[in-house]
Amino acid sequence: MIKSRVVSDGYVKENNKIPRHVKIPLDYPAILIVDNNGSICYICFKRGGNKGMIRKVFKYTIPIEDTFELKMPQGAEILTVQEQYDEPHIWALCDPDAPEEKRVFRLAGTGHPIRYDMGVDYKYIGTFQLHRGGFIGHLFEYKGV
Repeated sequence: MIKSRVVSDGYVKENNKIPRHVKIPLDYPAILIVDNNGSICYICFKRGGNKGMIRKVFKYTIPIEDTFELKMPQGAEILTVQEQYDEPHIWALCDPDAPEEKRVFRLAGTGHPIRYDMGVDYKYIGTFQLHRGGFIGHLFEYKGV
């Protein structure tokens, strides 16, 4: 691991805990998403320095329903699905200035049927556990709806 630190202006000032395969020059505009242990969860590069678009990580609560919709900024990149405080959530990297779009998801428990419709594809997002493993949820996003 190399060391890095991001200061308030969003530029890498020193290298601290960046994986060696990630090449970020000093003074490069970047945002590091760090968990409570100091481990980097995600690296976001700002386009065009401070004049470019800034993306932010947003959290969305997932309802426990077979099919549901979420409004998210256009182009939002889903990073992960996980349980937090006994509720499932999606974290997505978003442009906060982008217009919202409706996205449709399918939640299935282990062993539950997933019906495939002609012209509709699913993209696997991730798996999470609730109730100490009593419910295992597998999240998919509909594509082509």
